Amino acid sequence: MTPQDGAANIVDFLDEELVGQDVINEVLENEKGTIVESPVMFADEDDNESFDFARWERHRSPVRYSRLLIGTFFGVTSRRISPVVLAVAGLSAALDVYNAAVDSGQEPYAGLPDLSLPLVPFELTAPVLGLLLVFRSNTAYERFNLGSDASWQITGRFRSLIRQLMSWTADNKRFSREERLASYDLIDSCVLMHWIIMHDYLRPGHVESPQERAKLFRKALGNVEFKASSSDGSSKTVELHEMILGGNKASRLTPSTGITAISVGIATRLPTLDTQETTQIDEQFCEIMTYLGTCEKLLRTPIPLGYTRYSVRFLWVWLTLLPLALVDKFAEFGERPVLVLAMVITSFSFLSIEEISVQIEEPFCILPLELHHKWLIRDVKQMKRMGRVVDKIFSDRETMAPAMESLNSGHQQHRTVNGDSNEVSKDSSNTVQQLQQEGQQYDIEIPKNHLNNKSTPEQQNSNIRPGKFSSIRMVGRKVKRKIRSRLKRDQSNKN
Repeated sequence: MTPQDGAANIVDFLDEELVGQDVINEVLENEKGTIVESPVMFADEDDNESFDFARWERHRSPVRYSRLLIGTFFGVTSRRISPVVLAVAGLSAALDVYNAAVDSGQEPYAGLPDLSLPLVPFELTAPVLGLLLVFRSNTAYERFNLGSDASWQITGRFRSLIRQLMSWTADNKRFSREERLASYDLIDSCVLMHWIIMHDYLRPGHVESPQERAKLFRKALGNVEFKASSSDGSSKTVELHEMILGGNKASRLTPSTGITAISVGIATRLPTLDTQETTQIDEQFCEIMTYLGTCEKLLRTPIPLGYTRYSVRFLWVWLTLLPLALVDKFAEFGERPVLVLAMVITSFSFLSIEEISVQIEEPFCILPLELHHKWLIRDVKQMKRMGRVVDKIFSDRETMAPAMESLNSGHQQHRTVNGDSNEVSKDSSNTVQQLQQEGQQYDIEIPKNHLNNKSTPEQQNSNIRPGKFSSIRMVGRKVKRKIRSRLKRDQSNKN
């Protein structure tokens, strides 16, 4: 798989109905063959592309001592330093053979001096060399950590920007159908811009194709084309990206230009956005540009070259002269290659630390930038699916709006009737209580079948009508007649 094939895939995936197709299934072949060894947590072991809980468990497993031991001999770091280690081992072996021949007095080595140095200078300079390598590796790791933070922040800001475009334009009462479709195009342009940053700008060896640039501007600004007249008087269609880059198809699109195109597209194609929403979107772009500047700083500004060169020179001289100080110490072992073995172990240890520092000094060659884009595509795919579901729900609501209005008016009438019936029920209960009190005062029994209603309050409220008071009126007349007759009889008895 070539970088051009990868560019064709990323252009084709935007033509799908849903963004989220896995454009990059693995690291590009030219990146797999790089001399840089990826850290263990980013190695593509067991075809697992993420460092999940199972991978953490494996990472902490005691089996790692035996599993990772093979990398000591066949790892990329070991292969890179192997020429220097072999050179030191060969020099040590030649020195050991030479001194043994001189000590034996064989011709033509008889009378030649032994090659050796005192061990004290190396004992004094060993801590200095150790501190030099430690400071070098710590500085390189700080750069690696800073690059990792910046790349993750760029991905997170793009994800937040896409979420804002998806959620804010979902309100069909504010945004038209054209603006909603424009938001989907702007989301596609954000995904493509993220791919250009992660694979074209922060990774070596690939420049985005004209098709990628045309797709980016088309998704961000719409189908904008211009007619240009040639020298022979004919006119031809000129893409916007060709005009911006001055007609140079081989020129490289800067991330600032692409982000500006997306920002202009949001401002022109989504005019309904209010000032607060536009400000929040602009803050996302500002943060992306800030972290992109951090990445550019790491790419363009290495650790001071004098520091790196001095470390390599000091280490090389120290390892080259160390056999001269150890040859006499290991002479007692005779013809056994103890000196060679000691120098291989020593040189491998020091050179590995220096080599790893060089590897992580430029972090973007070993960071999982392709996985950043895969995870972003996965999130955008689910967001767009959810957005289409929401659009369908709102569309159905608009279709059912007349029926809902009539239903709501029916509920309003029902609430009005229930309110009137509640008032009637309250009046009737007050009347019954008054009759009961008057009857008890004059020892008059009121028929219970007229006063007691065994139905539930809901049934009473729903069944009460003005005619229902006829029985209560009759009871009231009877009570009044009985009260008058009782009063007349009491008056006559007094007389």
